[in-house]
Amino acid sequence: MLPFAPTRGILQIADPGEYFDAYLARLEQLSQDRLIQIINGLPAAGRSIVFLCFEDIRTPGLVCHRQIFGVWIEHVTGVSVTEYRTTKENF
Repeated sequence: MLPFAPTRGILQIADPGEYFDAYLARLEQLSQDRLIQIINGLPAAGRSIVFLCFEDIRTPGLVCHRQIFGVWIEHVTGVSVTEYRTTKENF
């Protein structure tokens, strides 16, 4: 498991606020240098990298860890993270 993925325990948290706090605490354990080292070690290093999840984020009020990670990585590194959107027609 990558160190920026939520643990099973975090994934089982039902309260959105508690989930966010627990996942953010996990991310905050990573230094910027370590994060860059991990990402540069991925097979796609040097090319665009896409992080996927299975949650249907078109559902109102649903936020997935990948969205939280995207905002956090922008904050930590200054690297712009693009959120690709889809519609039902694309499925």
